[in-house]
Amino acid sequence: MDEVDTERAQPNSESGLKPQAAPEKDRPKGGAKPPANAPDHFWLSRLYPDAHGVFQPTAAVDMNSPDVLVSFDTNALLLPYQMNTGDLAGLAGVYSKIAREDRLFLPEQVPREFIKHRDTKLADMVKALEDQISRLQGLSVPVSPLFLEGFADGDELLRAERSYKEAVKEYSGRLKGLAKHMRAWRGTDPIMTLYASIFGAERMVGPGVSEKEVVELLEYGIRHKVPPGYKDASKGDQGVGDVLIWLSLLNLGETHKKDLVFVTGEEKADWFVRSGGRRLYPRPELVDEYRRRSGGRSLRLSSLQELLEEMEAPQELVADVGAAEATANSVIQGASSGPYINISGGTAYVTIPASTTTFYGGASSRPAGRETFDYSTHDGQMRLEREGLLFTLAFSKGSNTAIHVVKRSGTRRIARVKNYASGEAISIESLDTTSGHYTVHVGEGFLVENQEGAVFAARIFGIKDDTRGADRDEVSFDYVINPPGTSIVMP
Repeated sequence: MDEVDTERAQPNSESGLKPQAAPEKDRPKGGAKPPANAPDHFWLSRLYPDAHGVFQPTAAVDMNSPDVLVSFDTNALLLPYQMNTGDLAGLAGVYSKIAREDRLFLPEQVPREFIKHRDTKLADMVKALEDQISRLQGLSVPVSPLFLEGFADGDELLRAERSYKEAVKEYSGRLKGLAKHMRAWRGTDPIMTLYASIFGAERMVGPGVSEKEVVELLEYGIRHKVPPGYKDASKGDQGVGDVLIWLSLLNLGETHKKDLVFVTGEEKADWFVRSGGRRLYPRPELVDEYRRRSGGRSLRLSSLQELLEEMEAPQELVADVGAAEATANSVIQGASSGPYINISGGTAYVTIPASTTTFYGGASSRPAGRETFDYSTHDGQMRLEREGLLFTLAFSKGSNTAIHVVKRSGTRRIARVKNYASGEAISIESLDTTSGHYTVHVGEGFLVENQEGAVFAARIFGIKDDTRGADRDEVSFDYVINPPGTSIVMP
């Protein structure tokens, strides 16, 4: 799910699926509609209009059954760009089988979000390849002739050095050719080619309601925390992408009257019931609504790895997809935002200048930036990598003015930082690092040292707590990455 311009949503699909009225749960009945910003005292009745139905068990859904529909989320379609094996033939085999059985569909919103992010994925792949080429060319170890005096294998060493340089030169040249080939892709990369062959127009399904009705459902859902989408209410489009996808799935279920597997990497609390930072099962509101709209059928939310495993895809592909999903769920992209002040709406902010991509401390520059992380996801953990330096950060709920920073595997030490100004040098040795967790308040900082000795220095400027009036659990911070052997400076 992602942001989208509602003018591009084109909800009246040509897929042949009939337009539907907005779900009854989101349409106040039995009197005048409540004012736009007024609470709906009967929202729970609208959420579960069939009271008896909530006691009905959810039947198991077999992905291999020819009577089970399968649909994909945007993140599932983007995942192959992060795979290592490149076993597109294995993916194509599974997808083609489902398509031949006429049970493969996509919400129209999904390809729109996919194309929005595909170019970024490809650009990241090309940059990673070019970075590897640069590192490869810098691996040569020059040897002074002075050191070879009296060394019996000196001639052999020099011959090996020449052979190595020639091999590196040839290999680098081939890699540069590959990078040039990838830059020339114009919708012709192997993944796009695969999807073009499988996801035809007949596989697309729209929400089946007007744009006006979509917006009404979105706003009602945000006010009353009706899933899905309300967790993205702070986005520019208020999370309309999730709503469009969900309405499309309901339209699909109502048209075909069949069980549905929705393949997604989504983990947010407006899709799943969560415990201990992990997803357990789909939100009962979603299961119940799909049951009512599909004539009593069941809904299952699945990862791509689960789908491939149950459909007996090659084990190497299953393992590769699982690793890619784990990476996608832990590497969080930063969200830039401006400075804020005061405490309101369950959110605490202090004024801090926005970080740039480079932070100058002392005589050297360091990678720097700004991150916003929903710590109710991914077991509270995020992995952040810049210029080859990788850090695992972990958080747990405190309040709307403080959060717990937790030490995880791969981390050597963590520390809480108080009373240090931006750009001021600090020594981790002068701080307490004996604990496995520290409570850090808004305006304070923390240090995370990885096993290589690099230090991630951060200062928290915002915390959201959904138990104290905010719409989500979120921590926002500026950071500076201090490479091994350099002085530590605070953002």
